Amino acid sequence: MSKSVKKKAVKAKAKKPIKKARVASPKKAGRPAHVPTPELRDQVSSLVGYGMTRAQVSSIMHMDANTLRKHYAVELETGDLRANAAVARTLFKQAVGAPAEYDNKGNRVREEVLPHPGCGMFWAKTRMGWCEVPREHRFGGSADAPPIQQVAVVGNIDTANPEANDPADLARFYAAALEAASTVH
Repeated sequence: MSKSVKKKAVKAKAKKPIKKARVASPKKAGRPAHVPTPELRDQVSSLVGYGMTRAQVSSIMHMDANTLRKHYAVELETGDLRANAAVARTLFKQAVGAPAEYDNKGNRVREEVLPHPGCGMFWAKTRMGWCEVPREHRFGGSADAPPIQQVAVVGNIDTANPEANDPADLARFYAAALEAASTVH
């Protein structure tokens, strides 16, 4: 190789950047990152379901509100819905009753739930739009009693304005009403 070629090769090598050795980054000071567990998720969901505010949940859980919001957003949004669903499931079982439940070995896991009339009445009033009518109105009443116009909204059903209802909703409503009427003795 000639001298000029060698000089160019040396210059080319000199232009390449020198690789630096990696140095381990120093450990950050402060608390370790929060790691949510299934138990903590259940606890946050339960507290929200009990009606606690986010500030109260944050205080009880001994964590910053931002940490709570960052790691438990789903639980904060759905905790009250889960609690309402659990209460509705229990109320429904109490209203209609539920048979005892057994495991594979024949051991009773859950007691039989007998129907409770109060729960059924509550369900009928709040979910089916039923109401109590004063006795004089049920049986004709007096001549000077004003006529009763009963208006009830059942789910998405407006019984005062049937033309405004969706036919599918009406079909479900009438099927449920017929089923309820067939169980009355």
